[in-house]
Amino acid sequence: MMRSKKEQAEAKVAALELRAQPGKKEGAYKEIKCLIAAEAEKTRVLDRLMVEETKKSRRREEKLQEMQKEMAEWRARYEEAQSQLKRVEMEKGHLEEQVQSLETHLEASSAREAATNAKRKQSQLQRLTLRQQIWTLEVENKTLQAASSQMATKGQDSGELEGPEVTSTATQTEEGPKAQAEEFGEAVQEDLEDGQE
Repeated sequence: MMRSKKEQAEAKVAALELRAQPGKKEGAYKEIKCLIAAEAEKTRVLDRLMVEETKKSRRREEKLQEMQKEMAEWRARYEEAQSQLKRVEMEKGHLEEQVQSLETHLEASSAREAATNAKRKQSQLQRLTLRQQIWTLEVENKTLQAASSQMATKGQDSGELEGPEVTSTATQTEEGPKAQAEEFGEAVQEDLEDGQE
């Protein structure tokens, strides 16, 4: 737009110069010179405006390029942040899977341990029950043996042998269950200690 105005001004100056022909009045010549000077001033003003406009345009272009550069840098940083976020999310998911697997394994181990402890306690109780039954049978067996021995002794004729043998048999009958009870108590204590281990 500025260039077209300059061209229009130059065209006017050329037209005025063509009008200035020899033989015209001096006043007309001076008027033409003034017009030429005015148009020349306009041209200089237009030149200055064009220079300033060019500088402004260059500054705008530089600023636009700078903004585009900043936008490109920001976009690159944003993409890098998004990529890091995806990696973090993937690592988080992997860790959560590992935690879940460990929790499942621990739960299964705890369940197996509880079942093993229950079986061990059940086995200990069964063993104690069997030992008690054995002890009871042994006591009954000793009692029957003592009774049988007493009955055999009563059938003998000698009075001297009857007294001591009965006393000895009775002593054996009393000491037998006592020893068996002590043995059974020791066995129970061993089972309890094994259970605590």
